Amino acid sequence: MHFGADYHPEHWVYPYDGTEQEPEAAWARDAELMVQAGMNVVRLGEFSWGLCEREEGKYDFAWLRRAMDVMHAAGLKVILGTPTAAPPIWLAQKYPEILPVDEHGLRRYEGTRRAYCLNSDKYWEMAKKIVRAMAGALGDHPGLIAWQIDNGIGRHNTEYSFNPETKRDWQSWLKSKYETIDRLND
Repeated sequence: MHFGADYHPEHWVYPYDGTEQEPEAAWARDAELMVQAGMNVVRLGEFSWGLCEREEGKYDFAWLRRAMDVMHAAGLKVILGTPTAAPPIWLAQKYPEILPVDEHGLRRYEGTRRAYCLNSDKYWEMAKKIVRAMAGALGDHPGLIAWQIDNGIGRHNTEYSFNPETKRDWQSWLKSKYETIDRLND
């Protein structure tokens, strides 16, 4: 049986924790406390896209590998979450078409959890790139036992979107299901 918790190592570094000399020192203490609590697994990375890819196409997973190393050294197995639930602000600013559009035609803001439309082709293109890069950089880690592919699809008013791609996909689905306007109307 696995018993564990999610952990966001990016939050527990200097100046919020640790020291200037050892900015990531809190990770080892936290891993110890998890083990003392009887945990044997920890989930990492699910909201870290902005740290893993600070600029388009420039990936940095070294800090996440260090966190995985600390957890593994303490005896914890790692479930790695793909960071696709929280796109970085730069992504939405560069490609605003990824943002959901509400029923009034207003585009939602970047920088929040779920700040994307599930029907955005650009979002999926970029999500695939970060996931492939993450898998290539961290998939061989000896402590890794599983991947979490997302964190609660929907919610945060993103279950629906009225952007052009959603309209296109909805109309395509209707056409495939009903074939003609008359059958749709029936």
